[in-house]
Amino acid sequence: PDFALLSTGSIDAGGIYVADPEQAAVKEAMIANAKCVIFGIDSTKFDQNATFASRT
Repeated sequence: PDFALLSTGSIDAGGIYVADPEQAAVKEAMIANAKCVIFGIDSTKFDQNATFASRT
């Protein structure tokens, strides 16, 4: 694929996070196979709590 368009549950200085480990695994696979990755993130996602790292 040329690009992956993704969302996330949380973002901070340490990375991008999601609440579900299966979501994290799917997003990692999409990131690994895309030439360009685009995250659609708004201000409500900054410094929220989510457990599983999607990309650091």
